[in-house]
Amino acid sequence: MGATRPMRADARRNYEQILAAAEAEVARAGADASLEEIARRAGVGSATLHRHFPSRQSLLEAVFHDRVVALCDRAHQLAAAGDDPGRALADWLRELAAYGATTRGLAKSLLGGTPSGPSGTPNGPSGTPSTTASGPSSTPSTTAGGPGGTPGTTANGPSSTPNTTAGGPGGTPGTTANGPSGTPNTTANGPGGSPSTTASTCEALLVEAGDELLRPAQAAGAVRPEVTIVDLLTLVNAVSLATETSPDAGAEAARLATLALDGVRPRL
Repeated sequence: MGATRPMRADARRNYEQILAAAEAEVARAGADASLEEIARRAGVGSATLHRHFPSRQSLLEAVFHDRVVALCDRAHQLAAAGDDPGRALADWLRELAAYGATTRGLAKSLLGGTPSGPSGTPNGPSGTPSTTASGPSSTPSTTAGGPGGTPGTTANGPSSTPNTTAGGPGGTPGTTANGPSGTPNTTANGPGGSPSTTASTCEALLVEAGDELLRPAQAAGAVRPEVTIVDLLTLVNAVSLATETSPDAGAEAARLATLALDGVRPRL
């Protein structure tokens, strides 16, 4: 393989300006922040923004990546401590719910990410791939099935080339976008068009970190064996979304997460 092409200084500058503008606008307006406004604040055109971040999800992944890494580090610390595994898992999930409720846009952005089910494959709400969407065009893309295993309805990317897409909310894969000339993209582009954070990175990191806590909790009999980490992440993400406008969002999210987590304990 050839050497990686050096990043141009202007591309790096544009990338950093877009990311800084996105962080500010998402904090103000949430995950649905206007991409046009982000481009305007960054002093670039929409084409430049989409060259670096071909989809809204890829931009949100970049905005929240470092914060998700910190949450995953916390899970690793709790797992390494070797304390009560059931309590360690519950503590981390409560922290995740509270953080998602107080960090505007994070919970909603994670709904578009790509978690994995127990077998490591992308799952929809019923454990099957969900309906997906892609860019504009006319012929069907290569897609996964909707709930119940039936094929999802999708549209095509530019130049009628298939998109590599994934499904909808509930811990299911997020939509990706096509790169230049209609070729499929699976990643967000970094400076100079080089691949950077994938559209699945944040959710995949949380799945891996959470599973490190879930497995010992199940082995200790603290969590029912049929519960998956995707189930738990979906649950706490829903709590975050439901409480993010509450006056004391963090405390309310932790309280509701505690109530919800009682349901994953083994039945007597």
